[in-house]
Amino acid sequence: MDMNIVNMIMNTHSQENPAAMSLLAEEQNEKKMRRDFHRRRRLSCLASVNIPDDLLENIFSFLPIRQAVRMGVVSPRFRYSWRFSRKLHFEQGNTRRTVLIRVIDRVFRLHRGPIIKSLRLSFIPTGVEACIHRWIEKAAEKKLEELDLDFGEAAEAYRLPPGFYNIETIKVVKLHYCEVDHSPTLKGLTLLTTLILKKTIHVTTRFIEIIFENCMSLEYLDMTQCYGIRQMRIHAENHKRFRVLKIGDCLDIAELMVYAPTLRTFHYSGTLIEFDFWHVAQLREALVNLQPSKRFTPYSLLGRLLHDLVHVNVLSFTGTFLEGLCSREIKEGSSGTFDEMQLSLWQLKELQVFMEGANFCNVYDIACFLNNCPLLEKLFIDLHEFSFECGYFWEAHHRELLEKRKHSFEKLSFIKIKGFKYHEYEIELVKYLLKSAINLQKLVLVTPNDKRTKIYETDVVLYDSIMWCWKASPRAQIKVYKHFNERCYADPKHPRKTWF
Repeated sequence: MDMNIVNMIMNTHSQENPAAMSLLAEEQNEKKMRRDFHRRRRLSCLASVNIPDDLLENIFSFLPIRQAVRMGVVSPRFRYSWRFSRKLHFEQGNTRRTVLIRVIDRVFRLHRGPIIKSLRLSFIPTGVEACIHRWIEKAAEKKLEELDLDFGEAAEAYRLPPGFYNIETIKVVKLHYCEVDHSPTLKGLTLLTTLILKKTIHVTTRFIEIIFENCMSLEYLDMTQCYGIRQMRIHAENHKRFRVLKIGDCLDIAELMVYAPTLRTFHYSGTLIEFDFWHVAQLREALVNLQPSKRFTPYSLLGRLLHDLVHVNVLSFTGTFLEGLCSREIKEGSSGTFDEMQLSLWQLKELQVFMEGANFCNVYDIACFLNNCPLLEKLFIDLHEFSFECGYFWEAHHRELLEKRKHSFEKLSFIKIKGFKYHEYEIELVKYLLKSAINLQKLVLVTPNDKRTKIYETDVVLYDSIMWCWKASPRAQIKVYKHFNERCYADPKHPRKTWF
């Protein structure tokens, strides 16, 4: 049983039922004693085995520092095994910061191992910046490969020491609320493969250019809530390993230009900006989370991006993105004909639409986009608390056009709609999909996780019977689940619209 749960139970019943509390405490202590006994027995057996000390030290050096210290408690032979640990991870948690600083300082003073592979620091750095500089330098001397600085709770950002840019062995860097040099001189970081920046200060256009000019092994770049950059230019034409680019809620960015022939994954979350992609033919996975806009999103700002996503196999986007692709202009000289999107996503196999935040989308807009995905196999629609508010265009044009539209999805075999409330336009969407997916195998409807939404059993029974009449595929199964009782094992590639 989880200790937190046990403690909660004991605190709850301490006044009402002392006997129950005593019984629980006794049972928990007995279990702990049994675990400690078996652990000590295993370690004592290991300690008695004729294994050279240098080999044991090498084995225990791969343990995180916390586990290495515990080993020293249970057996005298392992008392100093923590001095050779390669993973030095320190988080404040419930420990007083002054105590934690003394512990970290002692670990570094007494460390005897030739390698420190990973260093993680998570606490408020204010007032101990010099100590942190010293620890990073000591770890760099011992072939540091991964540096993780999580200072998100601090009042001011921690400024990286100049020596950081000279570390030659480092491969992974994760910075949370740190300040970087806006135009550093790099003498190291040549082996850098992963760079994750969160709430990082002074990430300028020049900083990104220097990273790509010098870090030719870079594979993964993730920037979240970073400040100080207006134009983000990524020139990775000479890179052979750059695969993943993620930009999340960097509010200062107004333009994103990407030249990356090897790029395979692109995630974006934020306001609508100008996208300019070149030579991204290997792009296979994209997530575009555009924040809601009070005005209708013009197609001109998204047309180029959609053209660059034409090769993707997996695509997820929000309702705001869909709004920008919706047809709202009637062609001149024609009656009731809309200027719809002509681009086809011929390689798209999985599509997910997060409808929350859309203001102008209706069922016809979804149908139009699906018609441009001829090889689509899986469709996920997350309604959440969204409700279709079909206005003038739906009543005057789109309803009739949807009824006249004849399209068959030959490859579409699985559909999942979350937040299904049995509203009128949701029923229209299900009707269209069932009639068009001629080889559908399963349709899954999941009711919303919202106590305010009322779903009447009479509607469920009525529409369940009607839906079976709409099926174009005789093999299609229709499953309806409560949000807390979902038994669908097919999940989208992107479970959420944000990754951070």
